[in-house]
Amino acid sequence: GPWWLVDEWAQVTNVLCPWDSELMTPWLSTVSGGPQWLGGDVYAGRSLLVTDPAVTCYAVDSTGAYVKVPVLPSAPLVASAWVNTTGMKVGLAFYTAAGGFLSVIESASTVTGWSRVATLGTAPATAGYAIPYVKGAAGRLARPCVTWTDALMEHSTGHGGIVVVDGYGLDVTSAHTAYRGRMAQAAVSFVEVGL
Repeated sequence: GPWWLVDEWAQVTNVLCPWDSELMTPWLSTVSGGPQWLGGDVYAGRSLLVTDPAVTCYAVDSTGAYVKVPVLPSAPLVASAWVNTTGMKVGLAFYTAAGGFLSVIESASTVTGWSRVATLGTAPATAGYAIPYVKGAAGRLARPCVTWTDALMEHSTGHGGIVVVDGYGLDVTSAHTAYRGRMAQAAVSFVEVGL
């Protein structure tokens, strides 16, 4: 490792790590935009303000490295975020596991006021990861989300995680030669790393 842990819950709620989904680190060419009311009963505890509309604002972590979101090759996924300026687009840039650029998918740019915009696509057959981004205008973004689904899901804080294996155990309950006579319970413990 470290490995990216994406359990069944994260796949349909938000593959991003909690700190990435909550924008604890500004993306490229952004600064902290503070809490925002997004309309109705929707609030964002953090937002980012794009400082240069000519630059594609990629997600980065606290070390300045790109946030590499795992993808399933040839499988559908959705990227979304709340944005507040007409012209802002949300997208994913796909790369091979070795870091070779493949392609992008991105949303349309028709936004008035705070709106959740999304792009639905399929990861390329040779994709290993994707990097979330926004581009197209100077405005704010909040609540980014990536799911391994073929439709836009309700927003959730990230449930993915970068982990190392901390322990493994095997508790044998049956061990004989009869058909299906070998049974055991396995347990794996992970420690989340990063941030």
